Amino acid sequence: MAKAPALWPWSSVGAHHSGRDDALARVAPVLARVERFAALLELSPDEQPRLAAFEAGGGAGRPMGSPQFIEKAERSWGERCSRADAAEAESAEKLM
Repeated sequence: MAKAPALWPWSSVGAHHSGRDDALARVAPVLARVERFAALLELSPDEQPRLAAFEAGGGAGRPMGSPQFIEKAERSWGERCSRADAAEAESAEKLM
């Protein structure tokens, strides 16, 4: 693991900190939702509701991006990762 999120090679944190797109991330969607990205990584326990609100609007572990980006990622990974697919998988698990 890296000492800081921005130092993890496969993290989008570095791009979001710099405010510039990189090979992994397009920063505009996230930066449009938060005033200062670094503040998300510095939240105190009493600020957790703000983090929860941010996460609720995001991908919940899935990539965020345009439908075209999601389709490209799915083709590249060979697996579905949209919210609808996750909801279907969760429903199927409950039936088993």
